[in-house]
Amino acid sequence: MRHLLLAALVACGVAFAVAPASAAPGRVLAPEWQSPPDPHFADRLREARDVYLQAEVRPALAKQRLMERLGRLGGRASGDAYEISRVTGVFSLDPGTQTLQAEVEIAFTVSEEMPQESFWIDPFETIETALDGEPIAYAPEWYYGQHLATIAFDPTLEAGSTHTLRFIYSGAVDCEGSIIYDIPACLFDAEATVFISNMWLPMGATIYSDTYFPTDFTITFPEGQVAAASGVLTEETENPDAGTVTRRYILDQPHEGGTIVADTYATYTAASQNGVEIGIRLTGFADVGDQWADYYARILDDYAIDYAPYPSPIFNASEVPDSIGAGLGYYAGVLIPRGSFQYGLESDGHYNSIHAHEAAHNWFPGLVPVSDTYAPWLSEGFAEYSAVQHGLLYFPTYTAAYMRVYSQILTMTARLDDTYDRALSGDMHIYDDEWAYTLVTYNKGALALLQLHNLYTEDAFRYAMIEYVADNYYEDVNTRTLEHSLAASLNVLREDMTIEDYFDEWVYGRGYPEYTVEVKKEWDEDLWKTTVVVTQTGEKVFSIPQEVALYTADEATTPTQTISGADDQTLVFETVAEPGRVVFDPSWKTMKIVRPALEGDANTSGEVDGVDLLLYAYSAGASVFNWNMAYSTAVDFNLDGEINDDDLDVITAHFGEAQE
Repeated sequence: MRHLLLAALVACGVAFAVAPASAAPGRVLAPEWQSPPDPHFADRLREARDVYLQAEVRPALAKQRLMERLGRLGGRASGDAYEISRVTGVFSLDPGTQTLQAEVEIAFTVSEEMPQESFWIDPFETIETALDGEPIAYAPEWYYGQHLATIAFDPTLEAGSTHTLRFIYSGAVDCEGSIIYDIPACLFDAEATVFISNMWLPMGATIYSDTYFPTDFTITFPEGQVAAASGVLTEETENPDAGTVTRRYILDQPHEGGTIVADTYATYTAASQNGVEIGIRLTGFADVGDQWADYYARILDDYAIDYAPYPSPIFNASEVPDSIGAGLGYYAGVLIPRGSFQYGLESDGHYNSIHAHEAAHNWFPGLVPVSDTYAPWLSEGFAEYSAVQHGLLYFPTYTAAYMRVYSQILTMTARLDDTYDRALSGDMHIYDDEWAYTLVTYNKGALALLQLHNLYTEDAFRYAMIEYVADNYYEDVNTRTLEHSLAASLNVLREDMTIEDYFDEWVYGRGYPEYTVEVKKEWDEDLWKTTVVVTQTGEKVFSIPQEVALYTADEATTPTQTISGADDQTLVFETVAEPGRVVFDPSWKTMKIVRPALEGDANTSGEVDGVDLLLYAYSAGASVFNWNMAYSTAVDFNLDGEINDDDLDVITAHFGEAQE
């Protein structure tokens, strides 16, 4: 839902004027950056991938990757303290009572003493937990937007000892509303569909193995319905008396996963340029199935160029009911709501962005695992940024439109309510406001990356991202990891800013820059001189460079200058053509609030006239709270988040008393 308005306006042909930007002073392009990236980069990554997937190194690397999937709340990773030898699971679905019973058993060996170590799990309504056959307690927790239960071991487990941990889940399965990550299995009444997957292991009804040890799952489902998984089907048994079918799967390869679809479906296939086999599972939409398979091949190829080759030989995209509320990207493919498949590929950027966002999770955190639990933007922000960039393939103005809409939503909601004014690296994921979490983690995270993309040029930033992935391929990262990687790649390119300063302001800090723009025009012999005074008025001073453009009255010439952003600055434009209006950040490259110094001068032309009335008429009734494209801080003179009669009064005051 977050992109519906934006995409609808883009799809309907809403134009966004993008003025050409001149080179910024101080931008020095080092010779080595003018060359294409290392032509052997893909080979190096593939070689690293092949080594990583070798059986003899899996146990050691599995420990490193367990940090996300298994662990204790706080402290060092539990993955350093134990090695898992096998996971088995038995799942039984009873459509009559709408209940699911799941039994998961984990065999592990203690590598070193484990005082108060924990497994994270996601329980259903009831749960039984036993260690070596003896019941142990669990404690519900709230972590990273999920309801989890922490299993603590007491007394201490001795190094070298082997144990079996068993979970039993039993309860009604209900999927009302949005589920994102916190419900591992769902039964939908209307469509009679079950999807079973996971982001974290072990969670409830899990058939997905991202940690590299043998995983054996058995699923029992109603007869006449269809189950699918990307593991190896080793056994199928019909149970005529119960009217059910039981299938057994073994997942023993990295990045294997799947979806249980209790419905008939068709599979459409394609292959990416890197040889990835793509399967699209749909219950309908036969006329567009092949198109979607080709679309995903294009996504995987684009991300392979932007970041790194896709690490798995398979990729599955499976349809789930719209009632899921959102897509889900995991390490073997994606789960996408049904409605996102029903429109043509080029008809609506919103639907395309869902697919591109979820697919990007196979890189972030799939290829680059996030260990910093206080910085989920390293996953969601990166996926959102990737989707925005991919949207350019279909809508050339998509990035500018995205920046315009979400910049104003972020800056104004943060100004009006501190709940939304959060740092990217901090405690934003544990507050109760889900909308604030989404707005900051997804949108601010994407825009923080998009700003850097804009400031350092596409080629330089893309190369920096490739280096970031290459340096941290299958390594746990945090925000500092990203900062140091980008600094090493980008600091050489500009003299007017550093990555360290940028992170201090935009990642570790709060707030957004606020500017007023004053415009004065005069005729001086044979030239027009337009003086523009830019003042930063917010409580916090930001140093991000900003572009200021002068549009002449005939819109034929657009001279542009760049300011440092940190200090009040005066710019002088000289033109033969009569000056028209001044545009701050004409290409929508940055997040900020911009207001005219002359109240009522909505188009910052230096005077209040009929154009300002027209701008008000266009924006009247718009509100930042409704994500209205017509909303503009330049017309919202009192900065209350709405364009209303109070703003009209400011304009009409320049013409005399407003008439009823």
